[in-house]
This record gives sequence, C-alpha cells and structure tokens, in this order.
Amino acid sequence: MGVGKDMVMGGRKKKEKVRRETRDRGL
Repeated sequence: MGVGKDMVMGGRKKKEKVRRETRDRGL
C-alpha cells in the first residue's frame, strides 16, 4: 500500500503503525 503517502499524511504516529504493519507483512 502507500507507505510513503501514509508517512507524509500521518506523520510519526502513522509511521509507527505503517512500520508495524510492514513488519507483520514481512516486507
């Protein structure tokens, strides 16, 4: 999904969530 977009739109909180999801997916 759009990790970069989430980072720019969400910021730090979203970044942590995206990082957690990415780790779960094993990207």
